[in-house]
Amino acid sequence: PRLGLLSETFELLQVALQMERTSRPSGQAVTEFDRLFRIGLSSSVEAVLQSAAKWKGESSQKVRNILKRIQRLLDAYSDLWTRHSGSMRLSVVEDLHDEEYAEDVKQFIETYGEDLFHTRMLTLGNARAILHHGAESLFDELQQTVALTQNVKILEDLESGELDREDAAELAEFVYECVVDNFDRFLEYNTTTTHSDYGNRLYCLLDFLRLEALYDRFEWNTIPWQVAHETMVRKGELEVAAGVEEYVGDESRDIANSFVEELVQLEAEYGVRLPALHDHVGERVVGALAQNRMAALVSRACSDAAGLSQDEVNSNFQTLRQEIADFMSTRIGSGIEPPDWMQRLASELDRVQEGRPGQLSDSLMEGDFQKLSQKAIDQQISDISRLNDAAGSGM
Repeated sequence: PRLGLLSETFELLQVALQMERTSRPSGQAVTEFDRLFRIGLSSSVEAVLQSAAKWKGESSQKVRNILKRIQRLLDAYSDLWTRHSGSMRLSVVEDLHDEEYAEDVKQFIETYGEDLFHTRMLTLGNARAILHHGAESLFDELQQTVALTQNVKILEDLESGELDREDAAELAEFVYECVVDNFDRFLEYNTTTTHSDYGNRLYCLLDFLRLEALYDRFEWNTIPWQVAHETMVRKGELEVAAGVEEYVGDESRDIANSFVEELVQLEAEYGVRLPALHDHVGERVVGALAQNRMAALVSRACSDAAGLSQDEVNSNFQTLRQEIADFMSTRIGSGIEPPDWMQRLASELDRVQEGRPGQLSDSLMEGDFQKLSQKAIDQQISDISRLNDAAGSGM
């Protein structure tokens, strides 16, 4: 993108995605495409912003021209992102979107939860050990210990043939994996509700996790807009960023509100509120953009901010304080660990104090961007749209 090769960047990402798909080993695999995508998109957006600095016209008209072109760029990148993310499982909990399977899991927990999912058995180390050795080893251990002094329903049903051993092991391992992958949420559940005292009510936590997984998938699909927005606020293009915020807010509002409404219904049904999960879903996607704004302000609010007077630094600091206050006004509390947004601001401050570059793309190549005319940008984006359409028709 620094050389003005926006369409070539997009085509390279298409090739990278295809290569990763065709060479991926069987089973679970780690993807590198996420990182490459963010670098390519962020640099392409920055190339448009840098070129627009030389465009003529009134400020409001320039902002509209930039937004128009970036939206076309993001339309293509969003399709590419969808092709990538559609083949990914963000969380094991997503298996609960299958209503029949979710009902099987719930019935299993209600029937055998006291034997398998009591709080004393759900320490992180114990749950990991069960997953490592397999749930069938847990059944054997129960047979050799607990069953000597009391009846264990799951063992009785396994022995009578009422419950298939492989099916039981699969369901038990799924529940333990959900707990391990979301242990921060389990700790919050364990410390905020008496439901956690009863292993046969663990399905309550899984219902909350299922809803959060749906929200996370929805938010994940907006990653291209989040990447573009972060680039804008880091480069000080706040008017353009505001346009993106308005667009994302309008496009996501109805669905995001539906997640919040479903969460409120769950909380009322179970009499449980998990503060960190509640706040996360309550961000309604646009919360991620607010975090971008706050993170971008950190470097400009430090006393040694390059190129800024002390008055400007003080003003930025007051703006940051107000941004944090506004963000906090919609939140109900904190979980066991500091929330992600707070850790992000702390990391940003560490980065500034240690003098590290703000984005990975900055460290890959330094130098000026080649400035492109509006006509050249339009041609590049048209080429990207054709590449995207060709990829879509070939699926």
